[in-house]
Amino acid sequence: MLGRNPRLAARRWSSWLIVAAAAVFPACGAGTPVARGFGSRQVLQIRDSTFGFSGWGINTIDYSTSDNTNGTIQIGPVPPPAQGLPDASVVVGNLYNCEPVLDTQDNSWTVNITDVQTGQETTVGDFSVLVQCPYNDSTLTILRADTSGALSLWSGPFDALQQIPLPVTLDQCVDVIGSMSSGITDSSVVVLASSPAQPGAIGLYSIDLTTFVVTPVVPPALGTAAWATGATATTGALSSSSLWLPPNPYRALVSPFGSQYAYERAMADGSTIMFVGVFPSGSASELALFEVAQSSSVLLIQQRTHQAIWQYQDAQGLFLYIWNDDHQQFGSCPLPSPIGVLGAETTDGTKLLFGATLPSSFDDSGGSNSSLILVSFPTAAQIDAGAGAGTCALLAPANVAYAGFSADNSQIFWMVRPATGDPALWTAAADGSGARMIGSGAIAQPHYAVGTELEFELDGDLVWVDTTDSSNTLHYVAEQVFGSAIDLGVSWVVIGYEFSTQDGTGLLGLVNRDTGTKRLISPEVAQFEFGAGVFAYLVRGRNPSSQDGVWVATISQSDLQ
Repeated sequence: MLGRNPRLAARRWSSWLIVAAAAVFPACGAGTPVARGFGSRQVLQIRDSTFGFSGWGINTIDYSTSDNTNGTIQIGPVPPPAQGLPDASVVVGNLYNCEPVLDTQDNSWTVNITDVQTGQETTVGDFSVLVQCPYNDSTLTILRADTSGALSLWSGPFDALQQIPLPVTLDQCVDVIGSMSSGITDSSVVVLASSPAQPGAIGLYSIDLTTFVVTPVVPPALGTAAWATGATATTGALSSSSLWLPPNPYRALVSPFGSQYAYERAMADGSTIMFVGVFPSGSASELALFEVAQSSSVLLIQQRTHQAIWQYQDAQGLFLYIWNDDHQQFGSCPLPSPIGVLGAETTDGTKLLFGATLPSSFDDSGGSNSSLILVSFPTAAQIDAGAGAGTCALLAPANVAYAGFSADNSQIFWMVRPATGDPALWTAAADGSGARMIGSGAIAQPHYAVGTELEFELDGDLVWVDTTDSSNTLHYVAEQVFGSAIDLGVSWVVIGYEFSTQDGTGLLGLVNRDTGTKRLISPEVAQFEFGAGVFAYLVRGRNPSSQDGVWVATISQSDLQ
């Protein structure tokens, strides 16, 4: 069990007494306004117990309530956030907002386009695939399907679309290649298509979204081919005159690797094989990886510039298939059970965790519950010495909820949450060696805060432990916490604490993780979020007053000294 070190418990109790004595504020319903810290200002007056933050925009906050009320709060320009704050993930400078909407009754799509300056809204429908949204200009690009299912490309100003003539017949859209160099810019769309002269010969083509020039990426006919190093040949001669066209448009597994792709081919003997190519040099222009059986289930769970990982299941079992494009190596590992597509990785990309929810994405369900697999990619020297595409290590067979690498990539943690009993925290070196249990208890929201210091909630308190510390000494930060901790820099965290179940509110403050020093942002806080460079929080006093509502505060770099 994770428990309180007596010395730390005494410090914790002493700290709690100091906070309790210093945190006596008038209720929001009282006549004297409450003093709030860090430049707090009210941006919306509201008292609704069903209020919830729902998103962030350019100097705006979105919210919703249970009566289906959705609103946007204008918070105005804000100063730059302090160094070390999480990324606000706000795209600045768009002229248009573009929102696809699915009608669940007839399964049709429309897209709502809003002019940011004028607020004018336009709705465009009758399309199968939204290829390119208007952001920095009014250009909209879509694919439309006629009654036979044949696709056509349309583009231009969203209120004056024109059909684009093309030299190929479009069968399926598989990818949109974009660039973030200046706002959001989509540069090309990749499609499965055929020549009108050979309608059954499917190839992979790229269509430039500015010039609409069509460029072959993978031709229909198989070039020089061989089985990749590490792959197992399951058919005879490799012969194919067409890529495989799946009956379900969402089943197409086409993955880019820089200038190469992974894709499925329809073989002359009736089988379907996953290939990679086209390689401009070498003894083979295309390499076969694995056969895709008709009754199989295949899911691409990781795709990056130089590698891909699939989860594959057929009558022979469940496997993880790994392709390393840097060294043209293929590998496979058996799996005990299906794993989730979410995962964590080291900053250099040499080690990956699969199966558990990322620690940064805590959700209502409390994370996934699956086995945990560590995939390690070999170095160039190991490849030269004969190592394969990658190795797999089973860290836990089931019930893993959260997992992640430490900030310095030296440690791993994971949380096992059994069907009955308390969750348990585990740690190991980044290569999976030296696995040991840190402790168990009422644990929630575990994540690395800084270095190898693992921060989590234990019995409602915020604590941390260094995963390199074999004594598992606990360090207490705050008591009776609520919300998700927002770690700033090395020592500070924004967290709600001293939560009152009677009032449904608590204190919100900036807390030093090392000393326990607390600097109050506001009392009587029901919930809080960070985004667009500010901390937003909802005040709900014991008695209704004009102070109830949404407030924002800004923490500067000097505040973290």
